[in-house]
Amino acid sequence: MDDLPEYGEKLLSLEIPFPPSVNAIYANNSYNYNAKRGRYKSQKYQKWQRLAVAGFLTQHMPVKSIDKPVMVVIRLHKPDKRKRDVANFEKAVTDTLTMQKIISDDSIIIDNRQLWHKENKNIIDIYETSNV
Repeated sequence: MDDLPEYGEKLLSLEIPFPPSVNAIYANNSYNYNAKRGRYKSQKYQKWQRLAVAGFLTQHMPVKSIDKPVMVVIRLHKPDKRKRDVANFEKAVTDTLTMQKIISDDSIIIDNRQLWHKENKNIIDIYETSNV
């Protein structure tokens, strides 16, 4: 337990729209034989990213990309009563943080937590870490 990082100052807190599940962020291009084969971002994911980025731009953003080890906490409000796996929403969020250069690379995330909460908001909190 001595090698667990200590968490320091909250560097950033952002509100986001409810993210798509990892099961819905990519689609296969295997059925269109005229197009390049492979995987691509689904329309649902692209739409969510546009909404998330528009929301980022209205909130307090760092001038420079965060490039030191961090912990990311993703607090989500369930939009309905369906059973959902909270861990399935992390990929869309952290990839978008990286795409927008909020964090320099998702490899700097040394601890990543997702949880359901009752507040009617979806929040990303980014904390600095030490003892890494």
